[in-house]
Parts: sequence; C-alpha cells; structure tokens
Amino acid sequence: MLGAGRPEVVVIGAGVIGLATARAVAQAGRDILVLEQDVVGTPRGSSHGSSRIFRLAYEQEERVRLAQEAQPLWRDLERETGMELLAARGSLDLGGDLEHQTSVLAACGVGFEVLEAEEVRERFELEVGAVPALHQPEGGVVWAERALAALSSSARDHGAGVAEGMKALSLEVTGDGVQIETSKSVLDARVCIVTAGSWAAPLLAPTGVHLPVTVTRETVVYFEHPGPRPAPAVIDWRSPDAAAWQLRREGLAPYALDADGCALKAGLHNAGPVVDPDQPGEPDAAVADCVADWVSRMFPRADRTPLRAETCLYTSTADDRFVLERHGPLVVGSACSGQGFKFAPALGARLAGLAGEVLA
Repeated sequence: MLGAGRPEVVVIGAGVIGLATARAVAQAGRDILVLEQDVVGTPRGSSHGSSRIFRLAYEQEERVRLAQEAQPLWRDLERETGMELLAARGSLDLGGDLEHQTSVLAACGVGFEVLEAEEVRERFELEVGAVPALHQPEGGVVWAERALAALSSSARDHGAGVAEGMKALSLEVTGDGVQIETSKSVLDARVCIVTAGSWAAPLLAPTGVHLPVTVTRETVVYFEHPGPRPAPAVIDWRSPDAAAWQLRREGLAPYALDADGCALKAGLHNAGPVVDPDQPGEPDAAVADCVADWVSRMFPRADRTPLRAETCLYTSTADDRFVLERHGPLVVGSACSGQGFKFAPALGARLAGLAGEVLA
C-alpha cells in the first residue's frame, strides 16, 4: 500500500473510531491508508481491553438516537465477520434522574422497565440499596477486542491499508490536500482524518485546529464473579465519598460490566489524573480500593480481591461532547470522553461523510 502512490484518504489512529471510519471510507470505494503509531489494540490507547458498555439509557435524546443508529451497524458487522460483537446482557441505571431518563427513552421508542430493589435482587442477585433501577434489556456489552479485529478485518477486506508502527509527526494543509510527515516517510493525501485520541490535540495544534480536551489515565479493575451469568451492565449515579476514598474529584459514577470468562470489569468514570499520554502510568490504588468496595456490596457473589487492574486513556471535553468536524481537507474525530466505543460504527460513518464532502 505504501508504494501504491498517493492515497485519497489517510486516517491517523487505528483505535475503534479510526478503524470504523476506515471501514466506512473503504466501503465507499475510496483509496485509504490507516496509520497507527503502535499496533491495533495497543494497551497504550483507549480501545483495548475485554469489553465496553453498550447502552441506550441516556438522559440526552441525541445520545439515545446515536446508540439506536449504531446498534444495527454493529449487527451488520457481526453478519459480515461471523463474530459476536454486541451482547444484550441488559443495563441497569441506579440513582439518576429516573423521570427524565424514562421520558427520553419513551420519546425515542426505546423499551424499558423500572424495577424496585427487591425485583433487582430476585432477578439479578444484585444489592442496589433503596433506589429503583432503570432496566433497559437491549443494553449490555460490546466485546472490544473482537470489535477491533472485526473492524480491522472488514476495512482490509474492502481495500484499506493499515500501517502499524508508523507515527504521524506533523501535518501541513497544502493547496490540494494534506501532507503528513511520519516516522517512516512523507505522505500526501486529499483528505486526512485525525482519530488519534489522546495524541490528536498536539498533532492538530500547528495546523490552527484547537481541540479543548483533557487527557486522563483511568483505572479499570477485574473481579472474579461466578454468577449469576451473564451479569447486566450497571451504572450507579450515586457518587462515592471522594474525600473518604482519597479520590481526585467528586461526582464519580461506579460502573460494572461483563468481561469474557467468569469476570466483571469495573471502574469509576473519569476518576483518573491528567497525564501526558507518552508517559507510562500504573493503576490508581485509591480508585481500585473504592471500586472493590462498591463491587463487593453490589455483587455479593463477586470476589472482593481483584484479579487484575489496567489503565485506559480518556480524552474528554468539558461538556463530554464529541468532536466531529471538518477544517478543509482535515477531518477531526476526537474527544469521545470515555463514552465513544459503543457509537463507533455510527461515528465512523459520519466522519467518512465529512471526508466525502472533500472528495465529491
């Protein structure tokens, strides 16, 4: 691919959004090359690990409709690749604005039920305290590693090239496209789509494109959970006492979801420190302890001692909005604020559409 001449489109970053975008561009018949500074699924980024929550139960109608848009696209990819990618384990929201959430779901035609604590205990063997739970049966998990493999395979099958170990060093908008200096060569493309996650802002800044984002390193913890299986995805909007657990900030939401095998994956949303993504980092012990306490109370049959912990980078805007925009021949897909994985096929289609505006 590298020797085949000038690609029409270069995508920088082979995380889930980059691969979904590359697949959509390749399906449109365009010549495309994806650059990845590491390898697909690298633990340095934001798309690795066993699973991600898939949910329809948002308070924002636009997010519900985006999930509705992404859901059949995941199913299309499953049929194409023969892999199970989206598992409807059900989702439970605890302690949120129940009246508002249910009204939004109803407006979008999404099925749900409100369960009292005793019903949750009987059905799922979960101890949710005194609050009712919003149960949405179509929620659950996206199998992350499989999703990356499926998107990568599909993109390649449709003609995309994927160059691993090739880091984009700088971008320059030229009269007829974008020049990309990489660690191995200089490339020229008609369109450059930047889906570089935590590395996007400094790469784009010299071009005059400003991304108002913060990069944090988040901790996720795995626990043995013998049953009942499969476990629903749980988000608990009742924040832990940040001072008591020596956490960095208030207003954190514990969450848990099924992982491959007899395990739960759990964490605290957006609890991590601001970091340089190029610097190594370890799981946060305070976050891990807080998560272990919550899991032991929520899932009585789970082992309180973690199996392991790992880290994941978040690239977040102040209001959690996604950045999907075009600046001439530069297209930017960034800042998924720890919530973008489930939407990847829909976001990829939109970014491919922005690139198509240049190529038309």
